[in-house]
Amino acid sequence: MKKWMISLLCLVTILIAAPLWAQEKEEEVNTGQDPTKPLTRFDLRLKYQDTMIKHREQFIATPRLDVPIPLGDGWLLSTRFDLPLVYNDIPSRDNKDGDGEFGLGDLLTQFLFIKPLSPKLRVAGGAWFIWPTATQDQTGTGKWLIGPTVAAAYDISELSKGSFVCRPFAPEFQLRRARPQG
Repeated sequence: MKKWMISLLCLVTILIAAPLWAQEKEEEVNTGQDPTKPLTRFDLRLKYQDTMIKHREQFIATPRLDVPIPLGDGWLLSTRFDLPLVYNDIPSRDNKDGDGEFGLGDLLTQFLFIKPLSPKLRVAGGAWFIWPTATQDQTGTGKWLIGPTVAAAYDISELSKGSFVCRPFAPEFQLRRARPQG
């Protein structure tokens, strides 16, 4: 008798709640892929790489924090911080035998200033930086890197809700070596 009552209660709950789930909300669709519409989020990104070195592999877990900051007058500052945690068996000055080693990778920071030019068109400009914070040679580049980032995005939601066209541009420049090679 008790199972029957619980089953009936669950069925009634689903029947009452289903129309609420099915209602289409007029909310904007934003998956976080558009660099001109950043989301506040914390992700853990996992990556496996089979390196080109014979029988060597690398596992990377990257905590990523994105925080957009409103600046007023329509401007937005988008910030991003990535700090990879790396496990690999790649030989280096720090790991001559090629044993499995764990360490921090290089910190990536990014700052973008974003301005909507119209309800459909947005532009962004800023820079990204890679700081040589790796704890071992094989877990980072050993280089200070910087690059400009510019992007323009145009909403084409008429085709599909949340759709946009975006062209980001982010070249890389090496400032100097942080550690000696060899």
